[in-house]
Amino acid sequence: MSLSQNKDLARRAIKLWTHGSKENLEQIFATDYVNHQQHLPDSAQAIRGLNAWKQFVSAFHQAFPDFEDRIVTQIAEGDLVATQFVSSGTQNGQIMGIPATNRRASWTGMVIDRIANGKIVESWVNWDMFGMLQQLGAVQEPK
Repeated sequence: MSLSQNKDLARRAIKLWTHGSKENLEQIFATDYVNHQQHLPDSAQAIRGLNAWKQFVSAFHQAFPDFEDRIVTQIAEGDLVATQFVSSGTQNGQIMGIPATNRRASWTGMVIDRIANGKIVESWVNWDMFGMLQQLGAVQEPK
């Protein structure tokens, strides 16, 4: 695939994530997809496989039903696409053990997707979890 096609695939993945869609994931992600991200405060364990990814997407969107992602920039080289994004949403459900706060939060992040055979096979995600948790009132701001 061309660099342009790889970037388009990464944008399609973020669009599905933004809308919480679990439809047609197989067109974008490999069946053995691995997502490396700190998705729980006390665990750095990767999310492995499409079923685990679907569960994570569902849980996240239950917590943030109005979730939005906005792509800021993308860079592609070889089989990798780096995407910088800004996320926001109102926490109307439990996430990471935090009861609903009904607070709106906004945070930044980056994802690097590795593409093989026209599908995303692996992602490395880094996002401002601490900033999000501060805005939700789950952690104290440093003094």
